[in-house]
Parts: sequence; structure tokens; C-alpha cells
Amino acid sequence: MLRRSLYFGLRSRHVFRLLANKNYLNILPNIQRTYASVGAAKKFEFQAEIDSLLDIVAKSLYSDQEVFIRELIANASDALEKRRYLEMGDKASPVQEIPFEIRIDCDVKNRKLVFTDTGIGMNEEELVGLLGTIAKSGSKSFRSDEEKAESLIGQFGVGFYSAFVVSDKVRVTTRKVDEPTGHVWTWSGGKQFEVEEDLTTQIGTKIELWLKDSEAAKFVQAEKVADILTLMSDFFIDLLSDSLISQFEFSADSQHETGISLYNQRVLIKPNAKELLPRFLRFLIGVVDSEDIPLNLSREMLQMDLIIEKIRNILKDRCIHFLVEQLKKDRIKYTEFYKGYSLFLKEGILTDQSNQTKEDIAQLLLFESSNTRSGTSTSLPEYVERMQTDQKCIYYLYAPSRQLAETSPYYEMFDKRFEVLFLTDPADELVFLSMPQFHMKQILSVEQWVKDEGVSKDENKEVTRDPVKKEFLTWLKDSLGSVRVSDVKPNTSQSEHPFMITISSDAGAARHMLRIAQIKEMEHLVYLNPVLHVNFTHPLIQGLQKLYKKEPELALKISEQVYDNALISAGLLKDSSKMVGRLNKILADLLQLNAVKSTIITP
Repeated sequence: MLRRSLYFGLRSRHVFRLLANKNYLNILPNIQRTYASVGAAKKFEFQAEIDSLLDIVAKSLYSDQEVFIRELIANASDALEKRRYLEMGDKASPVQEIPFEIRIDCDVKNRKLVFTDTGIGMNEEELVGLLGTIAKSGSKSFRSDEEKAESLIGQFGVGFYSAFVVSDKVRVTTRKVDEPTGHVWTWSGGKQFEVEEDLTTQIGTKIELWLKDSEAAKFVQAEKVADILTLMSDFFIDLLSDSLISQFEFSADSQHETGISLYNQRVLIKPNAKELLPRFLRFLIGVVDSEDIPLNLSREMLQMDLIIEKIRNILKDRCIHFLVEQLKKDRIKYTEFYKGYSLFLKEGILTDQSNQTKEDIAQLLLFESSNTRSGTSTSLPEYVERMQTDQKCIYYLYAPSRQLAETSPYYEMFDKRFEVLFLTDPADELVFLSMPQFHMKQILSVEQWVKDEGVSKDENKEVTRDPVKKEFLTWLKDSLGSVRVSDVKPNTSQSEHPFMITISSDAGAARHMLRIAQIKEMEHLVYLNPVLHVNFTHPLIQGLQKLYKKEPELALKISEQVYDNALISAGLLKDSSKMVGRLNKILADLLQLNAVKSTIITP
């Protein structure tokens, strides 16, 4: 006879063994046996409305039929655990030499599945009481009697009846430890079951299922059963040690199926338990095995309560703490991780309502800084450590690239007063807008500093007394239009830039959203409410002042070009393609108007 054996670890000294009859013989020798009955079989009735309850089990309680394999294995596991616990107090037990084992036999020809375990077994009273009373849990009773038996799985007493969903007939042969004889429990449909005494039964329990025709093709195939076992019971404690492994593996490639699998006593409850981790940590893959997880009747869904919330918070805090330690210990490895998963961390800051959690996650963010060379990053805690004694804020500047940030009018006006973080990812600006402080330090945009402190109020007073400048500003505002500029102000602080644009402090988030949204250029400027700052000391502005009355069309083209240059510096220009055509026209006009060209170059 050809057999194939597959072994699956369950827990210390517990093993699954799957035997498949590949030659489709009548019955495997380990299944075929003679029952030595003693007296007539006794008939009993289930202590419940069996028709109604079995209908509930079959149609409502379990979402997948294949869970009967998980439930029967869980029962067998409990039986082994009970026997192990009892043997701990009785070293001279005669069954000490019997291995702890769970075996599944597949009989294809007879549509039969057999689950055998070498656990504690049951006597007649327990057989009738536990299997004849639906929703009575033997494990729960044992746990109540033995306070230290904390590793039992069953608690509702309905798992056994999941086998009724796929079976026409069920037979349970069992013998309890220290009992001289065993008993056979048989159900063939309906409200009644039979129990008879048997002299040849070995210690443990054997459950035989005669599968329905519609289900036989699936569940008597060894490969199918092996797949179900792998899915539902493949996580097990190491045979040598139960110590936890403090190891995280990072990969730059995202997985299609990610998440944390939830186990209860090494039995899979949910393959992707999203309740156990906040969404931003969904890139993590692992297992959680807990004895305290509250389950519903079918053991397929979690009952949300304080325990789940506590586990969720502990896992979140431990994951963040681990990543912080990795950042400190191995910067190169962490940087590689950060390249692939930084958006998840930023999502956590944007979505979490707790300011403390926001700050915890913010420790993991990396940015380039004015104090570091290009390509080198720093973290917020490192920035805070380097802050000057008179520095009250953490300063940042958003730009599409570091080069644009360093050449922007905002950075020029800031004049290297303090260290500045360069934000080149649009999501970074949203992150900082959602967390106004870090380690009790206000987070402030350099653009906002320019608006609050970089623009001199005395210049506005000077312009009101200078009719020439006032008239030029009015022309600029009217020519560019109210959409492009909400206001035009003088500003001589940005010596290298003719124009500078600032937006309202609450428009930073809108700037990012509008950049990625399918909104036309002119429409998105309406939301940003830009203010144009004009540098009257710049030669280009001085030339425009002379040109706009003589050649208003050319002056307008130049003004629009300089305005778009300012939009680029502010990271606000979505489409720069139209600039090429305008530049060509400006150059053509200048070549044809030598006199105008001379006027512009020589104010």
C-alpha cells in the first residue's frame, strides 16, 4: 500500500499526521477495525432542538464549510493539552509513553475523514453530556475546574457540530485515561444518537466522518486537507523554546496580501486581522497568538472590546519603538526601509487623532537640511538637539527639489538665521501642517516667517508717498488679474529675485492637493489667494517701470514670465510648457526693438 505522510507542528509534543490512500483501496488498515460491543446500544436524544440548531450551524454560524477541520483539530488540541496538564501532576501515569499526536486519515473511496488524537479521551458520562448537549464546552468546564489550564481553545461548545455541515454520519470512538473501557458515539442524522461500550478502544479519541456526496470531492483529497491545515494551523511554537523572536524583516517590494494573522492557542482565527494594527502599519506581516482574544461563537470574528484596543495600542507602540531603535542602530538599513515605506508613516501622522502618536511617528521621518550636505538626511529629534538656545521654532521650506529650495526667495530672505528642513515630498508639508509642534517646539514654514517678519511695513508707507511706484503696482495688479494676484506689495528684502509669491498659512495643504488634482492652472490659483511681492531694487523691475507705458504688450509678457518664475520658486506652477512659447516671443520682440532692449538693460 502506498501512503504519503505530511507532518505539521502544532505545539510542543503535538504533531499532525496526514495519511492519504493514493491507490484508492477500500479502507486503510488503521481505519478498518472490529468493535467489541458489550450489551445493547443505548439511545439518547440531543438536549436541544437539534433540527433548528443544526440548521443554524450549517447556514449561519460558520462562513466557510472547511472550518470543521479547524474546529476538530482545536478539540483534539484541547484533549492533548488536558492530558499533558494531568500528567504534570502524575509522573507515574501508565500513558506517559504514548506520544502526543493528532492524525488525519483520508479515505477517498469511502468518502471518509478520520481525526485521531492521543489526548485525554472521554468516559460515557462526558460523551453523552458534551456531545449530546449542544453549546456545552468541555474545555470551558475543565478550565473552570483546573485554574492553571489556561491554554485550552474551546469555550462555546459548538465546534464539534461544524462537522455535521459536511457529514451524513459521525462516529466518535473514545477512551479516557485511567478508564478500563471505551465507548462509541454514533449519529446518523436526526435527533437521536447512540452510545455503546467498547473493550478494544485505545486511549484518546477518534472521530469518523462520512462526508456528503457534494462535499466528498473536496475534503477527502490529501492535498486539499493539507492546504487547509497550512492555512489554519501552520503557526506553532518552536519545539525547543517558547521565547519570542525580536526580529523584523524589511522588503522594498510591497506584498499584495499583507497584514497580521490572528491565532488563538495556535489556531488561526483571522488571516488578516486589521483590528490589531492601525491602517498605516498595514505593510507589516506577522502573527499574533493570544489566549485573551475575545471571540464570537463561530471563532471567526473578533468581539471588539478593551482587550482588542489594548493589544492594538501595544502593537503600535512596540512597532514604532522598534523602528526608532533601528534608525539609531543601523541608519543605512533604515534609510532603505524608509525609501519604500515613508508614505505609510506619513499617513499615520495624517490620520491618527492622538498628538502623542503623531510625535512618536514623526521621530521616524527623514529630511534633508541646510546643515547637511545634499543626499544626507536628518531626523526631527536630531534637529531639535542642534537647535540654538534662542531658537523657538522648527523651520521648514517646501520645494520640488533641494536646489530650488536653496535658491528660493524665501530662503534668501531667511538669511540662514536658523537651520531649515527641506521638504521635497508634497506629503511632508501636509504632515507638518497636521502637527503644529514637536517636542514642545512650534513647526513653522519659512514662507510663513517671511509673511510675518520678513516683509517691512515701512515699505508700504513709502510706496503710498511715491506715486510712480504706486502706479506701477496698480498696473501689475490689473495686468496680471485678480486670479493671479490677490494683492501686490513692495519688498526689497529679496535682492536676487524681482518677484516673490506668498500664500495664506492655511493654503499649504491646498497647494499639495491642487497639484495632484485635475484642476486647471487658473482655477487652482483662486484657492491659493497668492500675494505678489515686488523688489524695486532689482534691475528687471526698474526696467519694467520704464517699459510698461512705452511697450505695454511686451511689458505684460515679461511680467507674466517673471510671475511664472516666482510660481516655480514657490512650487505652485503645475504646467511650465507655456513658458517656452512666451520666452520665444519675448526674445523675438527684443531683437526687433533694439531701442527697447537698450532701455531694459540700462535703466
